[in-house]
Amino acid sequence: SQSFRTRNVSTGARQVLCPWISVTGRLYDFPYRLSPQQNQTHVEETMNINLAVIHGTIINDAVVRALPAGTDVAQFDVSTSTERDGRTVNASVPVALHEPSSAVLATLVSGADVAVVGRVERRFFRSGGATQSRTELIAERVIPARRAKTVRSLFAQVAELLTA
Repeated sequence: SQSFRTRNVSTGARQVLCPWISVTGRLYDFPYRLSPQQNQTHVEETMNINLAVIHGTIINDAVVRALPAGTDVAQFDVSTSTERDGRTVNASVPVALHEPSSAVLATLVSGADVAVVGRVERRFFRSGGATQSRTELIAERVIPARRAKTVRSLFAQVAELLTA
């Protein structure tokens, strides 16, 4: 069994690039499992959870960009569908993955089915003299759908966190 880890971010001692489940001022890092008692206590205190889970198809090859801070970010879009008013509606979700490994980058190709878990974030940037914004899923984990056992395990951890 893996231990439970939290990072207190109120001190501002270090910048955390991918805090993606924030509950009561603490950051929970997956895949570290919360005990049922820890889930119950923290989730009951507040429901401020920023968690996004999608399963879909990559619709464009990942584009890797170097950020001014010297880190790399891979950006790509995932097409997923939902049902609305009895009909299927497709949605394109922009995804950003910070510091991707070369093995993960090799799987981020157009047409690949993936499961993505992370947090939703809105970022602002200047373009053409105007300030623009983009809301995207900041990925913590990107798993090829062909790794079904790993995908099921990750989804079960997410469900356990939310239902405890």
